[in-house]
Amino acid sequence: MVADWQSLIEELDSNETVLVHMKIDDVCKRLFVEGDEPLTALTKPPYGVGYWRHQYVKKELESRNWSVYLVDWDEGVLLFRRLRPRLAVDDDPERSQVGAHQQWQPQHDWVGDLRDLLRDAREFGTVTSIVVTKDMADGTKVRLSVEEGSVVSPSDHGGREIPHPRVSAERPIRDLPSDIAPKGTKVVQSTDTRPLRWLVPRDWVDLDKVESYEKFKGELRQRVFFGVENRTGLGGHGALATMSRKKSQQTGDVAAYSPAALGLRQTHDEEALYNLVAQGKLTINSIIGTDFNKPGSIQIEVVNRRRRPVRLRLSIGTVFEQKDAPHVQDLLVKEDLSEMIEPGGKKTLKAYGLCLDHDGNPPNGEELLLTPWTLAADVDSQEALWAATDRKGDKG
Repeated sequence: MVADWQSLIEELDSNETVLVHMKIDDVCKRLFVEGDEPLTALTKPPYGVGYWRHQYVKKELESRNWSVYLVDWDEGVLLFRRLRPRLAVDDDPERSQVGAHQQWQPQHDWVGDLRDLLRDAREFGTVTSIVVTKDMADGTKVRLSVEEGSVVSPSDHGGREIPHPRVSAERPIRDLPSDIAPKGTKVVQSTDTRPLRWLVPRDWVDLDKVESYEKFKGELRQRVFFGVENRTGLGGHGALATMSRKKSQQTGDVAAYSPAALGLRQTHDEEALYNLVAQGKLTINSIIGTDFNKPGSIQIEVVNRRRRPVRLRLSIGTVFEQKDAPHVQDLLVKEDLSEMIEPGGKKTLKAYGLCLDHDGNPPNGEELLLTPWTLAADVDSQEALWAATDRKGDKG
């Protein structure tokens, strides 16, 4: 059975976005001639799991500038990611030297350079702003402005880089602006950097905390879809629900808020624990919250079932949510953690957790879920984090 990759790539390339989702059935029909092999074998576990993660598939796609970013078996959807943004033919003179049949890739990673510049500049003090301009061959000018306290993060907006809002005591989550989601916007990627909100019934914030949480969580499951994995130990919607409820109480604008509107972004670090578990490289046996504002208050038992060692990272700001106890505090990692898990090995990681919800009960052995979110926060203490998440100001 020979796959017709060209047909699939032509369909992907016809899109202008970095992330493209397609039904697995449609992908298989493009790749294979009906009758070569039962196509249903590739559209569901267990065979399909191995196929879409196979090195052969990875190499075929990457050689054509694409990768499989996510497989959602429940919905039967594949999410593809463009590895490098495309530029129009006239956007760069280097393109004219490449045949029309070839996939052009930028010769210089200016986004990576900008990240390095930001990192180096912050070694010397506060960065108030950075402005980058580029003159194009057709006479137009592209301008990227990174304002005070923002960071450059990947997005799905045709390769454009959009500053991500940061939170602090001076600019708490309740003060982050957001737009009402455009009509027809039912689903956003977890990587979407647009700060959006979906209005919900005002009485949701007056309900019992558990009932209110379930209402917000159900709404957000429908709104923020791709990128929140359904694997043991992983979550994502619960933290959005708790934070949306709190922001609704603080602002009076009762809504389900997108990650960007809550100061959250998805980590793209390949060694981030969430991404390693999502890719099947590590397994989480359990995550327990034992307290907050203490070393070891988050305990994670991780197993490496592979034949090679795996290095993992938990970055500052990584968010953990309660699995079954919405009245108990969600936690945020205060200090970076890096560990190597040997082949076939099992290890209990102990992370320093800060409390995200001042109104919740302290963790006391409840089970946690690891989320894909990190809070873009300038905080270094429990008090500073509460100021960023709970300060009500004159609207409270």
